[in-house]
Amino acid sequence: MSSNIMTKVFDVTKFGVVIACAQKNLGPAGITAIIIREDLLGKPSPLCPQVFDYTLFTQENSLLNTPPTLIVYIFSLVLQWVKNQGGLVAMEANSKAKSELLYNVIENSRGFYSCPVAKDSRSRITVPFCLRAGAEADKQFLKEAQDLGFLQLKGHRLVGGVRAAMYNALTLDEVKILVEFMTKFHERNPQYSA
Repeated sequence: MSSNIMTKVFDVTKFGVVIACAQKNLGPAGITAIIIREDLLGKPSPLCPQVFDYTLFTQENSLLNTPPTLIVYIFSLVLQWVKNQGGLVAMEANSKAKSELLYNVIENSRGFYSCPVAKDSRSRITVPFCLRAGAEADKQFLKEAQDLGFLQLKGHRLVGGVRAAMYNALTLDEVKILVEFMTKFHERNPQYSA
């Protein structure tokens, strides 16, 4: 759950183990959050490396090894921030509002922008899209976006296009600025509509 943890309420009892790398919504890279059902503890495979034997971590109060204290501290600050924002219910509402805003611009662009993911499989966190005119139009879009301070919008190296990552740290107002840029880019570049 690295990308979507802390962006929606979910029933933790439906899972045996939940693993989330922190660098998406929980804090900086270097810490991983693990939630494990108690009945799965105490029965590691003989081939299980010690680092994945979560029984040892529970016996040692998660202090089996020297913890990265700065990252743990930042993790605690992020959890407090989420609580102050209204908790997971507020994070989920914010995540939905951001993704709906962005997907609406894509869907209402009359094909200028398109999302390669089927509507019933789309992520609220990572939104890939491309311009109908192709790679050159994507390149121009990315250049102008970067000139305005939008960073890391380039799509995955194997897929191309554009990819907006909307983790909790990205505000609704920031998504509104992106959407405004997308709308103006569309208006300024009719040559990419053909």
